[in-house]
Amino acid sequence: MNDAQALGQKSANPASLGANKLNPDTILRRAKEIVFQQFDDELLAVDAEASVCFSLNESAGRIWALIEAPTTLRTICTQLCSEYDVDEEICFREVSAVLQQLSQASLVTIEALSGRD
Repeated sequence: MNDAQALGQKSANPASLGANKLNPDTILRRAKEIVFQQFDDELLAVDAEASVCFSLNESAGRIWALIEAPTTLRTICTQLCSEYDVDEEICFREVSAVLQQLSQASLVTIEALSGRD
């Protein structure tokens, strides 16, 4: 199973895809408040409105916890690198992939940081 996997059929939100290329200063926020419950090593949630069940493994669940408040990809990776023995480049790549999956499931919004160099 992928890090973040929607169980059931749901089309991706076109607004959450497109040109949202992740960089370290990309701001990430939860798109909706779905309550996840711990079940063994996974977090599970049901979006009754959309008739979709979501399952996040331990890694994706930690990322979900880190975006409880809007935060940057840099902040997420800095925290994860301090918690786990992981190379920064690998962390960035893997976290970006999980966040793209969460975005496609309409759970996360990805925002470019404007007005910064």
